[in-house]
Amino acid sequence: MNPIVYKKLTNLVMLQTLNPCGAKERTVLMSPLKSLNSARKERLHTEVALDVFKARNPALVIAVKNFLKVLPTPQAIEEVLKEATYELAEVDPESCRWLVQNSLLLMPELDLRAEACTWAVQKLKACGFEEGPDFHQESRRRLQLSEVAKSQLQIGNSVLEELMLEELLSCSGSKLDDLSEQEGCTPRGS
Repeated sequence: MNPIVYKKLTNLVMLQTLNPCGAKERTVLMSPLKSLNSARKERLHTEVALDVFKARNPALVIAVKNFLKVLPTPQAIEEVLKEATYELAEVDPESCRWLVQNSLLLMPELDLRAEACTWAVQKLKACGFEEGPDFHQESRRRLQLSEVAKSQLQIGNSVLEELMLEELLSCSGSKLDDLSEQEGCTPRGS
């Protein structure tokens, strides 16, 4: 982790630890990011999150989420975490694998399993698969797939998509079940 980023984050976290009641207001007032323009602030927030994710330290992940509470909306926090996660996948796939495997650390701000399911459903529909015969979304975080659909999901993915899919396939709680025993497991028009 960049020592300067770590020191800034540590100082901001200490403020929150020393004064939990007024931490958000104090962090905003004392933040060195206050005078920067909006786009540059967003980039710095992403860089801080990226450096923290590389450290693979659960306490720092929680600290960076607390730090990001200075952002105006929960969607802004989610966007920074998402952007940092995508960048992490490209620059440090092993750290990204750790983050995906420990994705509960990012909740509730970012639900990587729900993101993975949303991505999978969108990709399958774009490839002509239909919900019901080809796949079934049991919840925001759980899918059942035919073998053909499962195979299609493994083609042409980014590093992060590949890691999220791998985690979904390997986790017993989020395992993508096989529907190939049922009729109609091929996409329409095939």
